[in-house]
Amino acid sequence: MAVQLKSFSAILLVTLCVLSAVHVSRQAALSLHLLSRNERSIANQTQNEKKCETNTPCGWAIYVPFSRQIEKFMKNTCECEKSLECLKTDDDVSISAYVYRCRDHNKKGTYMSF
Repeated sequence: MAVQLKSFSAILLVTLCVLSAVHVSRQAALSLHLLSRNERSIANQTQNEKKCETNTPCGWAIYVPFSRQIEKFMKNTCECEKSLECLKTDDDVSISAYVYRCRDHNKKGTYMSF
C-alpha cells in the first residue's frame, strides 16, 4: 500500500508539474502575442503619421505617355504637414507621371492640387 501511495504521489507530482508548465507556456504565448500586436499597432501609427520631407514627393499622377491623360494617382506613404498641401510641382517624363510635393498653395508658384 505504501508503494502504491508513493507511485500515486509521484504521478500526481509529475502531472502538476506538466500542467503548470503548460499554463506558463500559454500565458507566455498570450503575452508575446499581445506584445507583438501592440508593436505592430505602434509601427502602423508611426508609419501613418510619417511626414514627407521637404522635397519628397507626396504622390504621383500616372498618365498615358502620348495623351497625358491621368490613369491613376499614387499616394506616397508620408503625409504633408497640416499647413501644406500635396500639389503638382513637375512632370517626370521618364516615368510618365506628374510629381506632387508638399507646398504652401498661398506662395508664389503654379501648382495644381489633386
